[in-house]
Amino acid sequence: MPMNKSCNRSGPPKRSRRRRCAIVLATATLVVLACELIGLVGLVIVDGKLNFASVHDDQRERAAGFERNAPPPLEEVLHPHLGWVLNADSQGGAEVAKTRFPVNQLGFLDQGDPLARRSDDRLRVAIIGGSVAWYFSMHGREQLARRLGQGPDFRDRHIDVLSLALSGYKQPQQLMTLAWVLSLGGEYDIVVNIDGFNEVVLHPTENHPKQVHVAYPRGWHERVRELPRSEIVHTLYRHASFRINRRRWANWFVDQPLQYSPMLNFLWRTRDNWFRQQLDHDLGIITSQWLNQAEVYMHTGPDNSYDDPDTMYDQMVTLWQRSSQQLERLCHANGIRYLHVLQPNQYVEGSKPMSKTERKVAFEPKHKYRPGVIDGYPRLQAAGRQLTDAGVDFLDLTMVFARTPEAIYIDDCCHYNQLGNRMLADAIADRLLARPAAD
Repeated sequence: MPMNKSCNRSGPPKRSRRRRCAIVLATATLVVLACELIGLVGLVIVDGKLNFASVHDDQRERAAGFERNAPPPLEEVLHPHLGWVLNADSQGGAEVAKTRFPVNQLGFLDQGDPLARRSDDRLRVAIIGGSVAWYFSMHGREQLARRLGQGPDFRDRHIDVLSLALSGYKQPQQLMTLAWVLSLGGEYDIVVNIDGFNEVVLHPTENHPKQVHVAYPRGWHERVRELPRSEIVHTLYRHASFRINRRRWANWFVDQPLQYSPMLNFLWRTRDNWFRQQLDHDLGIITSQWLNQAEVYMHTGPDNSYDDPDTMYDQMVTLWQRSSQQLERLCHANGIRYLHVLQPNQYVEGSKPMSKTERKVAFEPKHKYRPGVIDGYPRLQAAGRQLTDAGVDFLDLTMVFARTPEAIYIDDCCHYNQLGNRMLADAIADRLLARPAAD
């Protein structure tokens, strides 16, 4: 009997606990269903529709760090010594004349190891300069290598022609480039510097109007104005923090078991939208500061010392001349043959007979660069003769197309077609083969 009483006493409490559990479970279920219903309605209100695939795609994008308002990767990035180089992170390399070329880790066109050592069985030729040199290193390199290979000094050597040129480079960037690559251990037998045009047209049209120093890289004020200044550092830090937290928030929801829960997706979307609003707000502040055209030293560098256009051109050409002299000394000290080439240009009077078809493509009387050629090239030619007198191997090719009626120029700036690059290669090879390297 005592055992039966004990059993009877324990019966009702068990049923009571089961009932309470059932009530709690039912209540929890109703709460979850209510929350999911609220989440469902919320998603429809926020997104304008119910589309889990779209929500999940957005979550994966946020988790991967993708931002719709972020700028695309730049093809050019700032460089601490050279001004800028190509972005080695750019997918597919750099685009030149509608063709993409791979980029090496130094930020130049990938045409072989720029830091390789010299050897008896290989001839290493570096091309430096601006866009004409850049194009030549792609479209004239094979002809140059073929012609050099015909010479008795180079016949038994494999010839590597590598580009250390970039579009827009002007002195002293060529000088800085070679010094930097040599300091990293690169070795070359020949350095060909093809320049002159950028040195007399870019500063007057781009840097001078913004009071940027004559020796600074082209468009310097545009390249550095987006760097953070003290007044927006806090905003930039907050902006970066929001982007990191937005990414972490998305990671919580990517591929989780309840990825089709309306409530959880609604919670994610609500906070993600809040992050977006904060990011847009900060971006507006940052952009307004970037657009501030206030002149600061970081944008302009030292004050220019010229007072009139003639003095400005004299300084530009003197800078070009000094840079070439320093290149010759640097090359001589490292056992490198140096050749300085003054590039031809269509705006030099009498330098190229043009058909109506070529003139329509290549000659613009009101081109912004034309005054720089008219005022600058006579000075470059005179300074080039002084370089020759000083012992620099200088080759003036301004008239190399003077007897060529066929079309050469592919635009109204300065660039040549395949025939033009081949003629340039032949002229350079003729000089290198005719004048053996100095001791």
